[in-house]
Amino acid sequence: MIDQLITIDCDALPSLHDQSPIVQILSYIRSARAERTRVARARDLQDLLNRMSYPGLETLFDMTPEDAMAYRDRMIEDGCSAATVGRRMSTVRSFFKYLTARGWREPGPNPADTAVVPVPRVSKESQTEILSVDEVRRLLATCDLSTIRGLRDRAILLLALHHGLRKDELLNLTHARPSDWSSRPAGGFFGEERGHVTLTIRGKAQRDRIHGVVPSVTDSVRTYLDWSSRDETDTGPLLLKVSRSGDSLPDIPMKPGDIDYLVRRRVRDAGIKRRISPHSLRHSAATRLLECGVELTAVQSFLGHANVTTTMTYLHRLQSIDENPSYRLAW
Repeated sequence: MIDQLITIDCDALPSLHDQSPIVQILSYIRSARAERTRVARARDLQDLLNRMSYPGLETLFDMTPEDAMAYRDRMIEDGCSAATVGRRMSTVRSFFKYLTARGWREPGPNPADTAVVPVPRVSKESQTEILSVDEVRRLLATCDLSTIRGLRDRAILLLALHHGLRKDELLNLTHARPSDWSSRPAGGFFGEERGHVTLTIRGKAQRDRIHGVVPSVTDSVRTYLDWSSRDETDTGPLLLKVSRSGDSLPDIPMKPGDIDYLVRRRVRDAGIKRRISPHSLRHSAATRLLECGVELTAVQSFLGHANVTTTMTYLHRLQSIDENPSYRLAW
């Protein structure tokens, strides 16, 4: 229901006035800049409707603190992680805050306010699985470099492992700078600066960061471009789908699910039994940098984190084992 609203254009609803629940929900979802955030908002509100068995959209607007507590408790009972519970409750809070700001709701307490409906604390230590150096090598070795699929997959893995790219940053990469770069919410492009090959990356909140690109990544991307019959001036999506017969499909960009499947398949072929996701590659890059002694603030800039406390989740994981106080005890 709600998750289908993100495909509807507000202009396609001329008969509905501002008080319509559909228009208000759609307006809230569309107020997010990033497509990923819009999708997440739609899914979170749909989850709320499903778990609370609300008969219609109208009843969503009558939520009370007791309803919010019941929703939180049902998620916990169903085994949702603290991070998931926290994110969904945050969506509910921001939804009612948005309604109030637009004048669509009477000013008053937010039914999902954390002062009334506290959420579980999220561990400061990242729970995402990371790869060892040996596992990274095994993962890369699964790519058959005599095929376009193998060349593409190796380029994707190297980009994620060397540059800590988020999935939406990967999917929106181009080789040359696109003409509409200033208006793009996420992505990246290659360039040159003072003799270095560079990768300009746009992440969350349209924050840009620039990385130097090592030869192994540059060569992998260029070889993939050559095999897919494109040159370095191409401003279309860098990563394209590959047909079952092994041919690159021009003008058909990869989707988020394609990246998920690619990583799962390569992890399986590498004989890695743990649950490794595309985000694990980003975590692996950050953790390896910290292991090598790179300053925390430099890793923050590398990853595009707005707040260093986010980056510290990687550091806590290392310190919890490597610098555990138990090693200081000598009885």
